[in-house]
Amino acid sequence: MTENAYSSDVVDRDRTARTARTEPRTAGVVAFVMSLVVLVGTTLAVTLLCVAAADFIREAATGAVDVSRPTTSQLDTAAELRGELATFLTLGTGFGLWALVQGIVAAVRRRGRAWGVAAIAISAAAPVVCLVLYVALTIGLTTT
Repeated sequence: MTENAYSSDVVDRDRTARTARTEPRTAGVVAFVMSLVVLVGTTLAVTLLCVAAADFIREAATGAVDVSRPTTSQLDTAAELRGELATFLTLGTGFGLWALVQGIVAAVRRRGRAWGVAAIAISAAAPVVCLVLYVALTIGLTTT
């Protein structure tokens, strides 16, 4: 009987020690910061690209520029914008997925669960925010 009471006491102390121990929150915090960087960076990139392409789109839509036979400078501008867009999309996607996966890992492993959940939400919302911003800016900048 003494053995059972002793082993029960040891189990209770061990359980208390495990629950009192806190895991570092660095995984969740890093995921959160990365998701914010992705959101701000892609939003800024979409804004700059829309502003840069607005004049060309407006001129092409009104017929001020003949787009059936583009000039070399128009082709160069389009190629530059395509390259920048591809770069920003690739970087945004890569770092966004990293933040999403790290947020999931942080939430599951309890290494900054709240930060991880926030990172998951921001990482999931960033592409939607950028798409809505792109459509709004393209319509807004080319119709005025």
